[in-house]
Parts: sequence; structure tokens; C-alpha cells
Amino acid sequence: MLWPLVLLLCNPATSIEFPEGLQQPPEFKEQPEKKIVVFPNDEVTLKCEATGNPPVMFRWTKDGKKFDPHGMPGITQRKGSGTLIITTNGNVDTSFKGTYQCYASNILGSAMSSESEIIAESAPQWPKEKVAPITAEEGTSTVLPCNPPTSAVPPKIYWLNSKIEHITQDERVTMGQDGNLYFANVQMTDSRPDYICNAHFQGPRIIIQKEPIELKVIATNTLSHQKPILIVPNKKHSTYMALLGEPLVLECIVAGFPTPTVEWAHMNRLKLSPQVVFENSNKTLRILNVTEDDDGEYQCIAHNEHGTIRHTYTVTVEAAPYWIQKPVSQINAPGENERMDCKVAGKPKPKVSWRINGIPLEDPRRKVQGGALFLSNVQPNDTAVIQCEAHNHHGSLLANAYILIVRLPAEILTPDELVYSVVENQTAILQCMAFGAPRPTVKWFMEDMYPALDDERIFMFTNGTLVLDQVQREDAGNFTCMAANDQNNVSITARLIVKGATQFEVGPANTEEKRGKSVTFHCKVLFDETIPEHGIQWRHNGHAIQESEDDSKYFINETSLTVTNLNYSDQGTYSCLAWTTLDSVEKSAKLVVYGDQTVELCLLQKMNNLMSCVEYQGPEKGRPECKRRVKILVFRGLWRDCMMRYRHLPNLPLCFVAPQQNPTDVKGEGNETTNMIISWTPLPPREWHAASLRYHVQWRLENEAQWNETEVEGPPVVVTDTPVFSPFEIKVQARNDFGKGPEPLARRGYSGEDVPQAVPENILVVVINSTTVKLSWMLLNKEKVLGHLKGFWVRKNIRSRRQTHLHSHSHGQLLIEGNVSEVTLGGFRPWSQYRVQMSVLNGRGEGPRSEAITFNTPEGVPSLPESFHLDYLSETELILEWKPPKFPNGKLLKYMLTYQQGESTEVGLISSNIVIPSDQLTLNLSNLDPYTPYKFYLWAETKEGAGDPFVLEEHAMRESGKTCPGCQKVPLGGWQAWPSLAALNALHVLPSTEPEHQSSFAKESWFIGFVSAIVLLILVLVLLCFIKRSKGGKYSVKDKEDTQVDSEARPMKDETFGEYSDNEEKPFTSSQPSLNGDIKALGSDDSLADYGGSVDVQFNEDGSFIGQYSGQKGKEGGGNDSSGATSPTNVVTALE
Repeated sequence: MLWPLVLLLCNPATSIEFPEGLQQPPEFKEQPEKKIVVFPNDEVTLKCEATGNPPVMFRWTKDGKKFDPHGMPGITQRKGSGTLIITTNGNVDTSFKGTYQCYASNILGSAMSSESEIIAESAPQWPKEKVAPITAEEGTSTVLPCNPPTSAVPPKIYWLNSKIEHITQDERVTMGQDGNLYFANVQMTDSRPDYICNAHFQGPRIIIQKEPIELKVIATNTLSHQKPILIVPNKKHSTYMALLGEPLVLECIVAGFPTPTVEWAHMNRLKLSPQVVFENSNKTLRILNVTEDDDGEYQCIAHNEHGTIRHTYTVTVEAAPYWIQKPVSQINAPGENERMDCKVAGKPKPKVSWRINGIPLEDPRRKVQGGALFLSNVQPNDTAVIQCEAHNHHGSLLANAYILIVRLPAEILTPDELVYSVVENQTAILQCMAFGAPRPTVKWFMEDMYPALDDERIFMFTNGTLVLDQVQREDAGNFTCMAANDQNNVSITARLIVKGATQFEVGPANTEEKRGKSVTFHCKVLFDETIPEHGIQWRHNGHAIQESEDDSKYFINETSLTVTNLNYSDQGTYSCLAWTTLDSVEKSAKLVVYGDQTVELCLLQKMNNLMSCVEYQGPEKGRPECKRRVKILVFRGLWRDCMMRYRHLPNLPLCFVAPQQNPTDVKGEGNETTNMIISWTPLPPREWHAASLRYHVQWRLENEAQWNETEVEGPPVVVTDTPVFSPFEIKVQARNDFGKGPEPLARRGYSGEDVPQAVPENILVVVINSTTVKLSWMLLNKEKVLGHLKGFWVRKNIRSRRQTHLHSHSHGQLLIEGNVSEVTLGGFRPWSQYRVQMSVLNGRGEGPRSEAITFNTPEGVPSLPESFHLDYLSETELILEWKPPKFPNGKLLKYMLTYQQGESTEVGLISSNIVIPSDQLTLNLSNLDPYTPYKFYLWAETKEGAGDPFVLEEHAMRESGKTCPGCQKVPLGGWQAWPSLAALNALHVLPSTEPEHQSSFAKESWFIGFVSAIVLLILVLVLLCFIKRSKGGKYSVKDKEDTQVDSEARPMKDETFGEYSDNEEKPFTSSQPSLNGDIKALGSDDSLADYGGSVDVQFNEDGSFIGQYSGQKGKEGGGNDSSGATSPTNVVTALE
């Protein structure tokens, strides 16, 4: 109840309440209608009522000229009012026609009404005409014309026969918006001589008839089948302009045989608006209240088995002017500035003009800007009525608002010493309506002048009304409202009384009772004793219970309600409503009435070595009744908790009855295209209520009259020779030797499915962004699904657009499950052309594919460059090389490069961005610090923005104190890339996986001495070998074998064993392994004797060797003799 008052208090358009005796400009209370159609014998009222002080004077204009109604025949003006009454007296005088406008004036200004147009018409008549019979061949289309007389108020059309019976309209026969009767195809039953068009004109309240039309249908032996043909409209495309807020009607009337069906789609939206209503068997689309969202293209699709035809309506929504903010009357003091807003909208954009007292605005002190009128330094003679008028070619708007310039002391119009009574936890609303010029400031105070708004539970509306939420007892007391302006201040006092809330001590409780008995509900309530008026009211199912003297049904006292002689109609909800003049509370309880059903089990009979529990209920539900009372006995185990009530009975009677229920889970499904298998869940033996049970199975095609039936002992039942996927009605009833089960409900089943023949049509793709689209479609021929619709297959092929080339490749498929007509799909590649096809899926398989729809995704941001590496040119200069992104996702505009010094993972000391043209794939950098590692960031950009950066990080391959004058192209093995980094300021640099740089032991003196000793020993051995050979000595085979290290060892020349040289410091070529490559550690597994070829041994700075083994093990080495030692590439170390 609070919110309507809150909305009223917050509404700035509410009228200003004036103190008595204060002058007031004119203000309209009623204005004439914008359009009035006058017929003979009509009496027309042009309303014009206004208030003001001094009293207002009224005048009229007609067609922009002064109009004096006095002395005009048939026109009178009400006394003390501007309202005109026009009486036609059976004739429509053309002098009445025109545009009227009313003015209301007093000494403070003039208000002007909206224009009202009067249209005069004579009584409509159908011209006398001889209507020739219309002949049509059976199966062809035809039209019966109506052509009612034209009128400013279109009539309602009805087609009747001579017996005043409506002509039946359906998918085949339709009345169009023009009143004509359209036949999609005629049948022999359409032949009749009395098709009568009736026009009901609501203005003059008359109905006129056209001459009867005779339709003759000529029989034919061969009906000519025809694909759909558009009758209304008769072209493929139409444009339509709809007005905002007005109804929109589109129709699509089609001829054809068999009768075509019509469907509609919005081509710019996945779904039609919820307010769309279809009429005339889908031939008419109606929107009762057009909105801007209804703009776009609508398509009607008509189809039968011979073809499909479409018509497209392009609907443009425009609007007559309508209010966004109407001007509001104001009261101001002299010298103030005032702003009066007048905001309107419409399409086309309305033109806004201002008037003062009906005269166009000319005063330079009054400035118009942005839909507002500004008045500066207003004075008493600026008091006036201001008009804001807006118009476009669809209509016009006019609003009046006055500005009253007066200096008035503050005054409170709300009476003093008002008392407001509320109960605890309610909301209190205290009024304080202030008036004055300048506008008074209103403040509320609690007792001891404590500001009321300091309490967070209290707030105040702009009109001075105070709202106190969740009132408590301690809030009671006096509240003071003070209103003040520059002339005075006034105040009133409001008294707030807080009462105790009504509470339940005892409320009614839910009850179950036997029929014929009595039941009592209790209700004890605690009222605030200071509230004199209170009471209790009992209700049954929301209706008040009235106790009468002769009523023996209900007995009510102060704290209880007794209901006697219970019957089933007494069931329901009983409520106790406790009320006072300030509040009310209610508590409810439910009453359940049951019958005499104490005997529920008659028999526990052993049948087929199983226990069968036979349950009985009392006679209230029409079931058999046992003659003896029994108590409860529970059997557990394989009897499934069978319960029996027993007494001391010498002989237990034997009671067999008909089944009390039917089988569940009845289904009908086919596993072949021409059969249906009926199955169900059989009843357990305890539900047989007899020694045996049978099932009576019935089935028929939907809408057929005759049932097929059979009786079996259990499922399934196979029905053969069925049409493909047709709906059947199925019943399964349990029967035994003692009767039938309850009448079963018909279940729906279907015969077997076939491969679908339906194809999705009107596929519409709405591109949301570069990776996401919305896909919608229509399934027109649903009967061609030939099965349960499982979903739709969507197949898409992508053609990436790189420069001017298109690269086509398959991009997979997606199953959309369910009977849906739209889906949002993601994962598309930006800047690509896609080709989409759809197909229907049922339980049997997939149907034919639809026509391919091609669409393009817009550009996106590129992926990171495909590769990024660098080569050293010198200590301070290097070259960066990269490849374009694998997925540019658009036209590359440029590359951006920036780099950072140091190994810190935090971004700092970053160079400014270097812009690189999109066709450049290298960049030279110079003046670099040779002792500091660098980190490089490279990314590509399209018009949609920057892609992820490729990050390269250097790990001090140039060591301090070393030079590299002969450095050539050196591939780096220590770079890292993070393709997911979004921007430089969000980089998280991963730690390197390389081992940390350690001090080299190759510089230690002990290691240098050790290597020198080994070299000296080898030289001695080589010298001894040459001395022996120079002597020409002969050696035995055994000695020769003993001197060989292995079968692959060879003699070598001493000049091939080079000293430790600069080659040991040379960089590796691209064919050499990485520093982190597959090099064995020093030790037994790295003996040079394992290799039959020469070994080019190099050492790096930490003393470990890096070997490039040019020889190969195996038979290649074994094929050489001692002469092979002359080759400088085959060096053998022989130890003797």
C-alpha cells in the first residue's frame, strides 16, 4: 500500500496546490479529442474545461480563424465552460467540418488546447449493382470481392450466408484485410449462391449488405496440383511504414493445391517478438503495440509438397512526437532565473516551438537551448502560460505550463496538530505540504529539536513528506515540520502514536478427522488494549464464515471455531483473521476429512509358492469391503513388507477381485520403418489379486475411430505394416478372472523412423564478433523429419584470407541437440570466410544437407610471430629475424619491437616502441652493451589491435673480458617464448631452464699442467712408432694385434695431431650440436678409443670438451689399412 503513495509523492507533474484567494493562471482540466467523425443524428461534444483565479474566459478558433459559436444553428456552449455541443439533427452540415482549438484566459495568461478535427460523413450505402456469378474449376483458387464503402472509420467485415450463418474460414478459406474472401483452392462443397459481405459501421451503428455472390465450382476428374502462388501481396517484396505504439498488420494469402501452410520469420532477428500474434491460420501477423525493435525485414514462407514461395516485408518504424519530459508549472520570486524543460522524441525528429500566451516567442530575455526555455531575472509581469509544441508529419503535441512570478511568505498547507497512529514495525508517513515564493526549505525535527533525518530509518520526499520505516515504541512523540524562505518561517507539529502489533498466542493447527465427526480450531490473539476496535474473523478457503442462529454447522466463540457433521466438502484451509483499525494478521490450518476405511486387507493367499498381498479400501472409493476388522501384522523378506490387519478370526474369508491398477511405463516404439513395438512394465504378482493375469492391448492411429486390440500374457506386442513414424494411441489394461483393471489412459507411441527428408531453411548467420556467431534456422516441413528430432548437424569449412589468397580446408562439424532454432557458436577464426551447411538428425540417421551459407568473420588481433631469433654481427651489433604470424587474423599493419636490458623479471628500462613495416622481417640493432643480456619483445598489429608478444631472452653468451672478432651467424639455444602474454606491463618472465654459469676450471694451473703432460706423452709414443717403422722391422701377427687398441684403430701421422689452438675458441657452426645437446660427460663412457675416426677435440671456457665426431664406427673404419693414417682427418691414438 505504501508504493502508490510514494509514486504519487515523487511525481513532479502533480498540480500545484494553491492557498485560497491566491491568483492562479489558467490550467486545462479537459480538452477536445484530436479527431471526431460525425454521422447523421450524432451529437458531438468538444470538451474545453479549465480552472483559474480570476475565473477564466473561453474562446474558439476554427481553421485558424476566430470562431463565435453563439448564433450558429445546432451549436451551443455550456454556461461557465468552453465546451461546445454540436447537434446534426439528421443532416451533416459541411459547415461543421474543420479544425477547432479552444483558448482559456484570465489576467495572468492564456492557455491553448490541442487541435481537434471534425470529419462529417453521410450514412454509408452500398451502390446498387448486379453481381455476376463466379465460376472456378475444382482445385483452383478464386476471390470473392467485397469492396465496402470508404469511411474515416473502417467498418468490420463479416461473410455470412442467407441464413445469417458465418462462412467457415480455415487454412483454405480466408478473409483478407481488404474484406475480400480468398480461396486457396475451391472444393465442390464451396458451391453456393449466397455469399454475402456484411459491413458493420460502428460510428453510425448500422450494418449494410452487399448483393449475394454465387460461386459455381466445376468438377474435374483430375485435380491439377499447384505449387504456392502469392495472391496478397502479389509481388516478392513490399515496404511498410509502421507507427510507434500503433498496431501493425502484415498478411500473406497464398493459393495452391494442396493448401499451402504459412510461416513467418524476422530476417534481422533470431526470434520473432513475443508480442507477435498470428491470425487466420498464420496468414496474418499482428503486433498490437509497435516498438522500435519491430523494425526490420519480415518474411512469410508458404509451402506445400510442390514447392515454396516467399514474400519479404521491409518494415520501417517511425513515430509521431511523444513526450520525454513535459514542461511543469513553476512559482518563482522576482529576480530568480528559471528553466522550463520540454523534451520530445519522434521519427522524423520533431520540430519544437515555444509560445507565450499563445503567441510565438520573441522576447530576447527568453532563450531556447537544447529543448529548454531559459528565463533570466524574472519579474511579476513575466507571469504567463507557456506552450511547448512539437510536430512532424505524423502528428503534433502541445503542452501548457505556467510560470507565476510572485513573492509569497512561506505557508504550510497541511493542518497543524495532526495525529498519526501506527503499530510497531509499520511505516509512518507524516505530511508537510509547504507553499511560498521563493520555494520554502522544509526541515523535520524530533523532540528536543533533534534533526529527524539523522536517523537512518527516516527519509523525506521533495514535497516535504516524512517517511519513518520500521517504527518502534520509542519513536512515539511529537515531530515538528519547519518551512522557511527569505520572508518568514512557519512550523506545524505532528504527533506520532505507536501501538502494539496484533499477535497470535495460539493459532489453528492442521487436523485430520473422520467424516461425520466434529473438529475444533483454536485461535487466541493478543490485541493492544488501547485500540478500541478489533475482532476475529474465520474464513474457509478465503471466504468468511458467518454463524447464524439456525445454523448447526459452525459454532464460533471468542477463541475457537467448531465444524460439525464433517463431510468431504468441509476439507480445505481454515484461517483465523485478527484485525484492528491499524493492522491485521492471519494464521491458517488445513482440514482433511477421510471416510470409514478401517478394513484395508482381506486376504493373504499363497499362490505359486509366492505370497500375494490383496489390499482393500473402504466403500468411499467404490472398492469391495471386508466384513471383519483386523489388526496390523507385518511380513518381511520376500513378501516385500506385506501388511495385514487381523483379529481373532476362526476362518479367514477368501476375497479375489479385479486388478486395482494397470501396468506402467507403456511405450510404443519402432525398430523398423514399418512396425511399432508396444512394451510396458508388468505388474508384480502381489498386484494380480488372482492366480493369473492378462494384458488387454489396444492401439490405433491418432484421430482414427476404430481400435485394434489383442490380449497377451506379457510384453511386447509387435504391430506391423504401419506408416513411417506415425503417432498412435496405445492402451494397456490388466485383466484377471475376476474382472478388468481401471480404464487405462491412452499413451502416445510412434511407429518406426526413417532417414529424414527435411532440410533446415532460412539459415541466418549473425556475426557477433571475430570469433562468435549466432546461427538461426527454420524447419518448415517438420513432417519430413520422419522421426524424433534429435538435433542438427552443423558443418563448417574455413577459407582463411591471407593477403589476396584464400586457403580452403575442412574445419569439422558440431551436433546441436534438441528441437531448437538458434544457437550461439564460438571458436571461429577471425578474418576468415566460412561456409556452413546444416542437416537434420533423427533416431534413424542424418538427412540431406542444406544450401551452403557463406559469411566472413571480421578482423581480430594477430597471433604472435611464428618464429623469432637473432644473429650476432659483432659485440655491439646484432640482427633480429622473424616470420609473420601463423594466423594474422587480419591485414597486418606493422610490427612493434621493444627491448629491455638486464636479467630482472620485472619490466624496467624498456626502450621506446620501434615501428616496423609489415613487409619487413629483419632489423639491425647496434650500440648494444656487450656485457649485458637483453630481452626482446616483438608483436604484430592489425586494425583491431596488438597481438601477443614473442619474448626472447639472452643469457650472457658474451662474457665480460672476452672478445669475439670472428663471430659469424650463431643460432641461439637459450631463447624462451610465452605466447599467452597480453601486454608488456603484464609479462611474467619464466626462469631459464639452462644451468647457471659457473667458473671455468680450464684456467686452473693444475689442469694446464695435466693436459701438457698428456700431450708430451703422446708425442713420445708417436716418435717411438716412427722409429720402429723406419727400421723396417717385421712383427708377428700376435705382436701386431697386441699393439692395436681395437679393430678400428689406425696409425697416424704426427703432423695430424695439432696443438691446442684458437680453434678451441671458435664458435660452432649450425651443424654442430647445442651447448645443451647430447654430449657425453667426461669419464669411461667418453673414451676416444670408442671411435674409429678422427676426433676434432675442442674445449669451451669451463674446460669441458665439445667433440664433433666426423668418423663412424663399424665396417667403414674396418675397411682401411695402415695407409689410412696419412689422412689428416683420421687420427688414431695408440698406447703401447
